[in-house]
Amino acid sequence: MKNPNRLKVEDIVEQSWEINFRAIIIVFLLFTTISCRSQTDQIELIGNENNSIELRITNEREIYIDNKLTSIDSVGNEIVKLTTNFSKSEIEDYIVNLAVDKEVEIGILSDVQQQLREVNARRIKYKTDFE
Repeated sequence: MKNPNRLKVEDIVEQSWEINFRAIIIVFLLFTTISCRSQTDQIELIGNENNSIELRITNEREIYIDNKLTSIDSVGNEIVKLTTNFSKSEIEDYIVNLAVDKEVEIGILSDVQQQLREVNARRIKYKTDFE
């Protein structure tokens, strides 16, 4: 830095530009940090909804809906029974948590997915290797 007694107007303008540029960078970083945090909070809220249905398919070809054994042909009917007491907004927002053992045949999974489509289950979370 130059001697303060010999500063020119150009030097002062250059220093003020550097300060403004640093301020802009700081504001940008703060904004992006806040923006990312609010998106993360929204994702966590979606995952914590109470109106979810647990559906589990084991490698023994067993299907459980909320820990109740059901046949593959009645998956859609069981989902409809569980959602009859849901409000209109809950019906639009409920989540089917589909846990599938990694040894399950793809045909069984496809049949279950088709039944979920038929009862208009729009939101499905997939999980493998459950215990």
